[in-house]
Amino acid sequence: MSNNLKGEKIPLNDLILEFLEMSDVYSLLGKAKERMGVDLAFRFSDSGRTITCSECREFSGNAKSFPMAEIKRIYETHSVVNGTSLYGFVFFSVKSVEKGNPVLEALIIGLRFLFQREMHSERNKRLFISGFFEDLIFNRISSELELRKRGEILGIPMNEESLIFVTSGLPEEKHDILISRIKAFFQRNYTVSIKGMLISILFLRNMKFDALKENLSQIVDSVQQEISQSDEKEPISFYYGAGELCPSLLLLSESYTEAKNTMIFNILHEKKIFFWREIGAFRLICSLAASKDADSFCSAILGPLIEYDRKHNTNLLDTLSAIESCNWNLALAAEKLFFHYNTLKYRYGKLQKVLKSDLKDSSLRFDLAFSLRVEAIRKMQKRFE
Repeated sequence: MSNNLKGEKIPLNDLILEFLEMSDVYSLLGKAKERMGVDLAFRFSDSGRTITCSECREFSGNAKSFPMAEIKRIYETHSVVNGTSLYGFVFFSVKSVEKGNPVLEALIIGLRFLFQREMHSERNKRLFISGFFEDLIFNRISSELELRKRGEILGIPMNEESLIFVTSGLPEEKHDILISRIKAFFQRNYTVSIKGMLISILFLRNMKFDALKENLSQIVDSVQQEISQSDEKEPISFYYGAGELCPSLLLLSESYTEAKNTMIFNILHEKKIFFWREIGAFRLICSLAASKDADSFCSAILGPLIEYDRKHNTNLLDTLSAIESCNWNLALAAEKLFFHYNTLKYRYGKLQKVLKSDLKDSSLRFDLAFSLRVEAIRKMQKRFE
């Protein structure tokens, strides 16, 4: 047993049990003040928010306004840590509270327990929220009743417009940069990570489309600026896309598909387009890509070339794709592929032989362009499935 400042002899274990019963920081500080008879405060390390338990205006004012360095200079201060996690600082209005004081020990144990419990609770809530949105994204919630029941439990609004914003290409250690920017522009948002993509569900609160686009543009520009200033050996390229606005969360799966396909468009074409509605005819190709008709059509058009590449370990399909993307300009395609112009001319002739067609035929060029895009989309879609 040890004495506290009020001279009471209380076993440490009894003190710890008392403090573990407290439900929040203010209650813990109140219990410590009751036992010690001194004013005290706690400052959170992450937010800088300060909670005081004092009737002295000077102490309360100083505790909430002084920088931490000044607090440590004039008040008895003790850090509350758990492993490598610093939760914050507890400080007292007197200088006589030293380490080993049983009430101080019980208070710090109580604070650690409270923060660990809150972190565990918050972690569980995040897992439930992630599961909820994954079920919505992959269309596993079919009824409005189930949607409302689960949404209300998690405190998620049901009558607010939302959309999906998808990004890929950011290393995992850079995810927090993007998430913090999104939080700055969208008061309510949730983010889940799937297949290397960050999928953000943004609630719009009656935000107009032009303002939405401007906000997303500022988010992307800010992230690109920060990662470009980091000490990376190679430049980081990340891609993004947004789906259409959803009046109901039951439509999030559609917004997710649209956002992902917009991102795929940006990857394939090295573009910086935000919205599904802005990518033109590519929307129709995305919609057709998974169909049996598109599969059989592409097999008929590109099948001979794919088979030739497989048998002879060549890459004529890539050559054709480069030529088509350069609007059938062989000189530009040669430059893009780092080939000599004569080498590309030879490959062009080989393509015509394998396809048994004249590549100057406009209808064939259209069929090839369509098939190449479908194949590229299907490959990219499988990558993010």
